[in-house]
Amino acid sequence: MLYAFGVQGYCNLNMHKPVILQNGLTFIYGPCGSGKTNFCRAVGDICNYSLYTNLKTARFYYCFIYAGHTLIYTYERDSKSKVKNADISIPQLQYKHRYTGDISNPLQIFSICHTPSEKKNVRRILNVFEYYLTNNFHLYEDIEVSTATDLLDSCLSPVCFKNPGQIYRTGSEHTIIIDDFEYNRCTRGNTSHTQARRMIESGTQGILAVRRSEWIAEKYGGMGHYFFLKSGDLICADQYLKKDIRSVEQLRHLFLKGVFGF
Repeated sequence: MLYAFGVQGYCNLNMHKPVILQNGLTFIYGPCGSGKTNFCRAVGDICNYSLYTNLKTARFYYCFIYAGHTLIYTYERDSKSKVKNADISIPQLQYKHRYTGDISNPLQIFSICHTPSEKKNVRRILNVFEYYLTNNFHLYEDIEVSTATDLLDSCLSPVCFKNPGQIYRTGSEHTIIIDDFEYNRCTRGNTSHTQARRMIESGTQGILAVRRSEWIAEKYGGMGHYFFLKSGDLICADQYLKKDIRSVEQLRHLFLKGVFGF
């Protein structure tokens, strides 16, 4: 799963720090023009490099947890869509690799890392993450209904595979990012709630850009599952709650002191 993500300098997005994403569903709120589509494209940039249309250099931060290991990947992408200054690490194996040259897309880093000098267990884990990002990490925009439905159905169907590292995984093990979730062709109408339930039941991680407040419900997760886009930054809903509580407490103290004169 994608455990943490951050981006700076991408369109109107300039996050102060990476945010921790939840296993299960994560909902991204924001008014029209706040950057929900930009955020979905930024998260999917690692695999959907053809979508990159930024006019300046952007910096991406990804932290993945998969098959019991953590992979941290940071890179820059310039205005010509070239990837550079790519850093990839696996903390549990004390493995780090830095590539300062240009590559055409972020996934090419795995080919660069696959050299005979790497230890066998490092290559094995890199193979696992390459498989996950190539096959199980998906961005959905407004594509044709039949295509979108077939792709989403394949993501939410349980699978069992054997990777080159002899690690067996069961379940869907997918991460899917869907822009404009309620009105996307693959989830349009009441089926969006059906698809949300299917994601939860299958153990699929969903990062969903939404408009309606009805998604804020206990069945979809606590407040840590909800984020708001504000001034190019992503803020967790529980941070808003803490601010509101502090404001209410401050107003209560002022009222007791008679500041308001009634």
